[in-house]
Amino acid sequence: MSSNITDVNEQKVMDQLGEFSRSIVKQTLNAMLDTEADAL
Repeated sequence: MSSNITDVNEQKVMDQLGEFSRSIVKQTLNAMLDTEADAL
């Protein structure tokens, strides 16, 4: 009988999601600033 067992490192997942979120926020803010600068 075969069973699949997946070990999830919850802290690693949370760290990666945090980094992903920071990256998205940074990109969004930079795009907003660029748009505002172009309007000036």
